[in-house]
Amino acid sequence: MAGDDKKSQNQNEGQAASKSRAGFGLNPLNLNSSNKADTWTNWKLQYEIYMTAQGLQTESEERKNAILLHTLGAEVLHIFKSFNVDIKLIKHEELLKKYEEYFLPTKNICMERHIFFSRKQKMEEGVDEFYTSLTNLSLSCEFGTLRESLVRDISHAPNWERGFVPHT
Repeated sequence: MAGDDKKSQNQNEGQAASKSRAGFGLNPLNLNSSNKADTWTNWKLQYEIYMTAQGLQTESEERKNAILLHTLGAEVLHIFKSFNVDIKLIKHEELLKKYEEYFLPTKNICMERHIFFSRKQKMEEGVDEFYTSLTNLSLSCEFGTLRESLVRDISHAPNWERGFVPHT
């Protein structure tokens, strides 16, 4: 009989814990979403609210990591495994950052460079304005030490190469 009481108590505690978690509306991260960046951003905000509401910010790094992995859901564990980190050693913020880097889109360098090299000076655009525009576009192209010379060369290219027809 005492065993049945203990079993019943454990079930009640488990149900209470589930209700507590469900009461905050923290569902596992949906990996089937078409926009994983938005899904991650929204889930992370809900997670931060959950951690605050439960008073869990002061827990150990290891416990916060375990809570994060548990609340993310079983489907996301393969991503954690790909990080090749020890749950006991990594700081919680570092683990969150790894997920952030995983889910938030990275820039497409090829596309950024295509936009840069396709930029033509507009008829009404002054040389300084065009140079500034090229400089701003070049910042996301990862040209390294070539950046300034590429901006200079393209901005000083002959007008006919930029689509201008000389007035005669």
